[in-house]
Amino acid sequence: MLKKSMFFLFLFFIITQTAFGLEDEGITTENMISNNQIPVLMYHHILPENQRAALPYNAAIISFESFKEQMGWLHQQGWKALTLEELSKSLSNEDPLPEKSFVITFDDGYASNLFFAFPTLNRYNFPAAEFIITANLEEEIRKWDGKKLSWKDVKAISKLFSIQSHSHTFHQQQDDKPMLTVKTQEEIQEDLDFAWAEIDRHIEPGFRAFAYPYGVASQAAIDVLKNQDVQLAFTTKTGYVTKESDPLLLPRFSITPSVSVEDFQSIFQSKPIEDPTLVPRPDDQNDEKPEQDFGISSTDNKQLEVE
Repeated sequence: MLKKSMFFLFLFFIITQTAFGLEDEGITTENMISNNQIPVLMYHHILPENQRAALPYNAAIISFESFKEQMGWLHQQGWKALTLEELSKSLSNEDPLPEKSFVITFDDGYASNLFFAFPTLNRYNFPAAEFIITANLEEEIRKWDGKKLSWKDVKAISKLFSIQSHSHTFHQQQDDKPMLTVKTQEEIQEDLDFAWAEIDRHIEPGFRAFAYPYGVASQAAIDVLKNQDVQLAFTTKTGYVTKESDPLLLPRFSITPSVSVEDFQSIFQSKPIEDPTLVPRPDDQNDEKPEQDFGISSTDNKQLEVE
């Protein structure tokens, strides 16, 4: 009798695992991250693999094929991409954070975001945020050259992308230090005021969010953002957004070529990769150092810890 019971128990296990997909790497309620955590993904530049592979390794450039696979997997698993406004409201109200939700961000304003990211995100109705360096944009649409968006490009993607600021001219370094750590509050205010004015002139005034150049925040910059009614600001510190997160010091997960399929999926599970490689940003104009996780520092460059 015991042997017969064990046999039927084993048979039931095989049938149920087959029915629910033993080989499926989907997320179950047991291994899904808790619904008080929201992953924010950080991308920069996307190229087809044959073009990406022909270039020197750059952690900021992921393949179009990988991006499509990542977005397709999230859609198949039933994850919802939040707008920045939805994220902000979720952080400020008393309700739990929305279950199975995430946020997509792009830094620097590369033209590849129009040519490769936009069609993929549009297919799945995934909204995203584009943090642009306004000094790098041109008025007219250019032929594909692997470089930056134009203002007409930005207007085209604004149907799906929330267009936000990555500064006007401060995405560079001074004396080997990110400019936000060496400029005065007045200088930061002037630069960011101009950036917002450009965005408002070409798109329209609306919800405001910011991505710190090089992922670094300074107290002077934070004070400026508060004065400008900026609701969210993003660093490059790795981690989840929670109810306890400071809205002006939000973490993100950097998606680089070294993030494998398993690594990517683990971000949405209960045991994510501990510290994915942080992104160096390609730059076609300046000899800038890679984007790194500087955390937060004050204007006198004293390093402070970001929780």
